[in-house]
Amino acid sequence: MDKGVGFNQNIRLKWMEAVAGHRIEGHSPEETRKSLDRILAETLHNAEGRRKSIDVLMRIWFHSERIAPALYEEALTRFAQSPDAETHIWLHYGLTLLAYPYFRDVASIVGRLVHRGERVSIALVRKFVLAERGNMAAVADCVSRVLFALCDWGLLERVDGRRSGYIARAYPFTTEDISLQTWLLACALKAHPGESVPLLDLLRLPELFSFRFSIGAMALRQSPYLRIERQGGEWDAVWFVDTLHP
Repeated sequence: MDKGVGFNQNIRLKWMEAVAGHRIEGHSPEETRKSLDRILAETLHNAEGRRKSIDVLMRIWFHSERIAPALYEEALTRFAQSPDAETHIWLHYGLTLLAYPYFRDVASIVGRLVHRGERVSIALVRKFVLAERGNMAAVADCVSRVLFALCDWGLLERVDGRRSGYIARAYPFTTEDISLQTWLLACALKAHPGESVPLLDLLRLPELFSFRFSIGAMALRQSPYLRIERQGGEWDAVWFVDTLHP
């Protein structure tokens, strides 16, 4: 049993594009599942594996609405309006952070290793995850699944073609769309295990290691998703606010 880990399959970017497209086009969950089964069958021949993979995809692009309705609705609107592949990466990543806490945990560890200049490996990430989360087989398996996704989605690159070693992509994802930057930061804050984080730390969350932010404090203060308060007269803390369920 995965005991709530959930992200237990290798998820390809083209599958994420497919499920998001079906959601935008208004297909029902049942129709989407049938279509995804045909798409996944091209590369995934095991029926049970396809079912589990579809469960993951559906949780991200159909069911994450329950976690943060306003962020979810904005993701739908942005995906429908933008054909840009890099914009889609921001959206896929934000909703996955919301849908799967263990995905966020693994991505955060990867980001810490990247920021320290260390090479990322399955064994090293597993070591840190198991130390933080306990010795669960499902947690260990989740590491390889998340690293596969980070690589397939373009956030990591394999070293010399070896699956055991990864480095961060050479050029972080960037956008001049300040509101998209704010959206992803709000997703990361909502997914964060703490109720609030220091404002300056929000821009440096390790799970956002492959994204570059140019947003300033003033724009963050204007975001409807964020509530910022001065703490002790010395530093600012930021909380997430869902505009549909304040």
